[in-house]
Amino acid sequence: MTKLLDKAFARAARLDPEQQDRLARRLLAELSDRGKAVGEQTATYQAVQPAAVLDPLAIKNLLKQAILELMTEQGDVFRELLLEAIEDAAMVRAIDEGMATPEVDREQVFAALRAGS
Repeated sequence: MTKLLDKAFARAARLDPEQQDRLARRLLAELSDRGKAVGEQTATYQAVQPAAVLDPLAIKNLLKQAILELMTEQGDVFRELLLEAIEDAAMVRAIDEGMATPEVDREQVFAALRAGS
């Protein structure tokens, strides 16, 4: 695994479990879609058993295998996908934080902007 991918996984590991699941679902879906788009067989990304029966380590290994294949065959596509997924996760986190803060009216925002300039 490359250093960049290690860094991305480390960053993703800091997300809460729900965000990690969303990121993983999106990544797997994108890997599957990209594989179909270039005529690859997606069977290598699927387990012999249903995913509900797989242990977390098996799922992690399958995900790593799929990511490594994509990185090898279409590195640029993978980098774009990973950056977009990280940006989406950051946006979700920012929205969640924004929803948890009290609302301010328009004039308070403009007053703060004027004071800063």
